[in-house]
Amino acid sequence: MGNNQVHVVNKTGESIQCISFNNSELIYKRYRSKFHLPVSGDPVAVDGLQGGHAVKVGIIFREGEGCSYYDLFQVEHGTALCINKISKDSGVTDFSPEGPVRLLQRGRSIGATAGI
Repeated sequence: MGNNQVHVVNKTGESIQCISFNNSELIYKRYRSKFHLPVSGDPVAVDGLQGGHAVKVGIIFREGEGCSYYDLFQVEHGTALCINKISKDSGVTDFSPEGPVRLLQRGRSIGATAGI
């Protein structure tokens, strides 16, 4: 059995980043990986350990004060999350799922050095 894999696509026209968590994660103190989502709109593959058939993806909308602020999504294995609009104040304001995607929580924060 392999890892779960999803794709994240940046359609905002600006450079953004995302972080990933395993689907079984509940505390979110450390992210699994951090990715740059290119302005070109090319899909970026994001993976998580097998379990729950999904990956949790945080779309970072603001960084500062020693932490990153993000909106947390659960994306089912084999599907894509397209980010269409993002605001530094409100986070992701428009997204289009290409398959089963759930917005779990808005405005979460994590320490700037919280990567694994």
